[in-house]
Amino acid sequence: MTDGCIGIFCVDETDFSVYELDIPDTYFPVDSTINKLLPLSEPMGAQEAVNKTVYWGEYGIAVYNIHSFKSTNRAASMFDALQNDASRFRSHKDVNYSSPKADQYFSGCGFSEFGGYRCAAFIRYEGLVISLSARIDSQMTEKQFNQVVKFVDELLAQRYD
Repeated sequence: MTDGCIGIFCVDETDFSVYELDIPDTYFPVDSTINKLLPLSEPMGAQEAVNKTVYWGEYGIAVYNIHSFKSTNRAASMFDALQNDASRFRSHKDVNYSSPKADQYFSGCGFSEFGGYRCAAFIRYEGLVISLSARIDSQMTEKQFNQVVKFVDELLAQRYD
């Protein structure tokens, strides 16, 4: 066993970097403080893991994480853990995008243990797991969050075609 990858559970090496999956600044509120994608200090078993954090207003925050695993099993386990952690999040009429191609997909909104009302989306394509969460306010509405999620998923779908 190497890197958690055994035979049919191994993912093919991708021809792109996780850094190519960045969200353009225009998807975030004007006057946001936008950090670039940076490596995570604790990749949680991923071969490659990056994070982008965006701040706006007094309490606005969005967190975007990308984890690339060599094994579909490890990726699916991380997706399941993320979804379990978001068990208090429910569907929302304006967060209605649903991925037509992802292996696993979840989105919902609710009150977070980190404070405030947030929306979150988790997307898995093979060994790649994306998590996006944002505090919802007048500068980042549910509809805007939905558009960011759609952008990310369509970008992934192009890479995995």
